Amino acid sequence: MNILPKKRWHVRTKENIARVKQDEAKFEEEKRKKEDRSLLAEQESRTEFLRKQQHARLTPGCSASSNNRVALLSDRSVELIEGNKEYEAEKKAEQEAQEKSIGLLTYLGQSMLDSGGQKPWYDIHPKKRKLDDAEKLK
Repeated sequence: MNILPKKRWHVRTKENIARVKQDEAKFEEEKRKKEDRSLLAEQESRTEFLRKQQHARLTPGCSASSNNRVALLSDRSVELIEGNKEYEAEKKAEQEAQEKSIGLLTYLGQSMLDSGGQKPWYDIHPKKRKLDDAEKLK
């Protein structure tokens, strides 16, 4: 394929092909490093878990007291994870009301007329529009 020498933007020039190969190699290297880091972190977490599990087996007296402590706090921890349902529902309703008031939230198949907004200017008869304008001026 004969490419004009001034056409540096062309995809198949030697320089552009080399640049693409270099970028792909760099991407693969970064991907490999990221995967290696994630595997190392996973391995460390597994070994730490197994160490704790082994330590718990070796010291049975301590595990009973810690299990009671966990049992006492388990209800509270579940509540912390789930959050306050009433507050979340109230917050969501407040946000929906605010979005409806500014016209951001409309449901599928719902027009501005259905959502409670004013009729658009093109939907109002010209005579009625003139009357409304005259009333506003008074």
